[in-house]
Order: sequence, then structure tokens, then C-alpha cells
Amino acid sequence: MGGLLSRLTALGRPDARALRERAVRAAQQGALERARKLLERAAALDPASADAYSDLGNVHQLLGDRSAAERCYAAALERDPAHAAALSNLGTLLAARGARAAALDCVRRAVAADPGSVQAIRNLVAWAPADRVPEAEIELLAALTRRQPDNAAAFAALGQLRMRGRFDAAPALEALARALALGHRDADTLAAQGVALHELGRFDEALAAFDAARGEDAAHVTARFHRAVTLLTLGRFAEAWPDYELRLLSEDRPRRAFPFAPWQGDPLDGETVLVHAEQGIGDEILFASCLPEVIAAARRCVIDCAPKLAPIFARSFPTAQVHAGEQTDPIDWSLALGIDVHVPIGSLPLWLRPSADSFPEHRGYLKADPAKTAGWRERLAALGPGPKIGLSWRGGTARTRAERRSIPLAELAPLVRERTWHFVSLQYGPEARGEVERFAAETGLRIHHWPEAIDDYDQTAALLSALDGVVSVCTAVVHLAGALGRRVWVATPRVPEWRYGAAGERMPWYPSVRLVRQRDDSWAPVIDAIGRTLRETFAERPAEGGA
Repeated sequence: MGGLLSRLTALGRPDARALRERAVRAAQQGALERARKLLERAAALDPASADAYSDLGNVHQLLGDRSAAERCYAAALERDPAHAAALSNLGTLLAARGARAAALDCVRRAVAADPGSVQAIRNLVAWAPADRVPEAEIELLAALTRRQPDNAAAFAALGQLRMRGRFDAAPALEALARALALGHRDADTLAAQGVALHELGRFDEALAAFDAARGEDAAHVTARFHRAVTLLTLGRFAEAWPDYELRLLSEDRPRRAFPFAPWQGDPLDGETVLVHAEQGIGDEILFASCLPEVIAAARRCVIDCAPKLAPIFARSFPTAQVHAGEQTDPIDWSLALGIDVHVPIGSLPLWLRPSADSFPEHRGYLKADPAKTAGWRERLAALGPGPKIGLSWRGGTARTRAERRSIPLAELAPLVRERTWHFVSLQYGPEARGEVERFAAETGLRIHHWPEAIDDYDQTAALLSALDGVVSVCTAVVHLAGALGRRVWVATPRVPEWRYGAAGERMPWYPSVRLVRQRDDSWAPVIDAIGRTLRETFAERPAEGGA
């Protein structure tokens, strides 16, 4: 009799699985507290159930208790270290509070545990580091695609990650094409396809891919921004500038909450306008070409810029007020200046440069210090007769295509071998001195390297103004020399940054700059062409000594 009663009692008592099912239904109906209580009972009935703790973590998330959710996911993983849902959801919480490395570890394990989890694979892309090549994640996805050749999400993620750091456009495009062929047609995949096509110089196809991405998601930020970059590369400025504003949404940018109305291109008569720094030094110089028009139109202009540019800007724009500061500094300095409107400096072209015809011809809008320039002229004259030519061979970072924008110094030997020319290093970075010394030991050729001219940008401007010309890769030296109106020959990669355009030898920003473009991935023809041009230039027009 007792045994029968025990069995009947057990039949009437729900087990842990039934409680979980009831909890799911309750959660779907919005009864979260009831779902929580049901899952707590389920966990008590079956303490070894990773599923119960994982589900309880989900309910705590929905209730807004992230700490409790983390504890539940951790409890689930104690019971089953390969529980894919708990790993993925814990990763989401860790990422939300900035623990990106721990989040990435969770999502790697989640993908390994459940290769079919589209969300986990997407998170692998979202949380992979932006400051280094995601080798481990690429290898994980590459192995997954080999094992599962129909895993469309894995191919899509692999294509996106191959573009991060290395910019491996060809293999990225192959992976993305496979994902699309398998039916993985979403805005992220199409936008990544557009970026890869742009990197390969296939600009019209890139625009078509971006348009397809916008067809899937009209508000897709990546597709819209990179479409704008492609349009800028093609010189289609009016179409490009509005969505170029999306750069301001990037997580990599400091958030500068100036409490002033944004300038919307309306007349500046009687207004005090703050134009503030953004992006890198090169872009600050590039967009400063718009400042003369703003200064002329406004009652007063306040220019916020990098400290290294402040002396140059103060000299070049004497009627403006120049503030030197980092973009991460507090903004309290601006509050007592009576500012009416503000504008990021990179937004000026939206209102002032709608077409190629709107770029003014100029002989330089920045000015070097005359006394420092005279000092450099004397120092250069002491080198002997012949042109004095500045040289920069390395540009960018791992995140800004340094490999594409740099030339090994040894490859410049045919240029430096011209015995009647004197080359002066303009290369920044602590490794430059060692590079010059090794170059001299290996080739017997000398490049003069004066760190004091590089470490101080005001001195750099003076040196550039004293030189007869500059040969450079795509780097900030081009912008500074071009803004000073100096002659520059730029070794330009086959697919350069948008600022250098897709074709032609001129930059609309700097009339004195000439671009010598790669036709393939070799630098030798470019260096040879620059050498011929320099010989012609200095044969027809002798060295000026910076005049």
C-alpha cells in the first residue's frame, strides 16, 4: 500500500523538465516572476541540470538582473562546460560590461560546442578584437567551414574576419560569395562583400553590393558608411558626404558632447563657431583647408586641434582662436567662450565641398615659422649643392593598411643612389633611425635623419618649407607638405585611401601634390617613375632651397 501511494504521489508531482516547459510558456506570456519561480523549483528538483540554470539565467536577464543571470550561466557551465546556450549568453553579458576577452573566450567555446548556432558565430565577429588580426577566430571558422561546407553563417563570418587587420580581400570575397550562394543573404554579409570589392579596386561592384545591403536594411550603418567612402574615392562628393557623417557613430571615436547647437550649413554671420578636432593628424590638416571660408564667414571662429598642430594653426589662421587639446580631454574649456554652434572638422566638406569644382586652388593654407625655416635652409645648404628632398617610406598602422601604404626602405635605393641629390628622412617613429643606419650599412647610401625635425611638428613644417621637394608614401607628411604648398610626389598604392582618389595624378585638396600610382602590387615601377620625374623637374627647374 505504501509503495502504491508513493508512485501515485510521484505521478502528481511535476518533474524538472515539465517545470522548465511551464516556465518557458510563462516567460513567453510575459509572466517572468512566475517563470523564475518555476525554474528555481526545477533546479532544486534536478541540481545537475545545466538546462535549468541556463534557462533561469535567461529569465534573470529579461528581469534586468544581470548579476543573477551571470551566476546562473556560470552554474550551468559548472554542470556542463560545453553548454552552448549558456556560453553564448554569458558571453553577451560579459561583452556588455566590457570584458571582451572573456566574452570572446565564451563565444569561441559556444561555436565549438554548437557549430550551427548562427548567433554565436555572429558574436564571434562582433567581439573579435579590432586592434589585431583575429587569427584564432579565423582558424576556428576556417576549420568549421572545412568540416561543414554548407555552414553559410560560418562562411559569412570568416569573410568578415579576413578583412579585419590583414584586409585579405580575395579570400574574404571567396568566403562571402560562398555564404551568399548558400542563401545567407543579409545586410552584414552584403556590406562585407562591398568592403572586400572596394579593397580590390572593384568600385562599381562594391557600390552594387552596398546598395543590395541597403535593400535588406535601409539603415545599415556599415553599408551606408562604406558606400560613402567608395563614392568619395570616385570623387562623387555630393552623394558621399551625408553618409560620411556616420563615422561619428564609431565606437573608436571619443564622444565629445559639446553643449552647443550643431552647425547645419546655415549662414554664420554674427555667429561664434567652434570647429573641433576628430580622427587623425592627417585628417585635421586635410579638412583645415575649409577653415579660411569658415573664418571669413563667421563673426568668430574657435579651432580645437591636436597640440602638435596648434602653433601651425595659430600662425596660419591668426584671426581665429586656437585651443590645443586631446580629443579625450574634458570640454569645460569651451563653456565660457560664447560659442553659438559647433562642427567636427570632418563635417565641413558636407557644406563646403559638394563637387571637385568647389575645391579652391591654393599655394598653401598653412604657414611655417619663418625663423625656423631659415635655420633649416642653412642646415640643408651645408650638405652641398643639389636638390634637398624629404623622404617618408612608412605609413599607417595595422588597422589603417600599413602594409599597403609602406615601402621597404631598401627598395628606395635606386632613387637615393642619385649622387647629386640629398635625401632627408621625414619618417616618424622610434625605429626610423635604425632603419636609416641599416640602409646605410647595406647600401653605402646616406639619408640624413634629424629626429628633432620629426618630433616637433612645427619644426617638421619648417623643414618641409626649406626642402626642394618631398617623396612620400600615403601618410600625414603628404597632408602637411601639401597644406604648406610644397611639391610632393606620392608613391600611391593601387587601391589607396579615399583621400587620394581612384585615378589621376592630382588630389583636389592639394594642388602641389602629384600622385604616382601602382599599376600592380609592385613598387619598382613607381619608384622608377618618381626618379624620372625628379630628374626632369630639377633639370628644368634647379633646386630652390625652399624658396
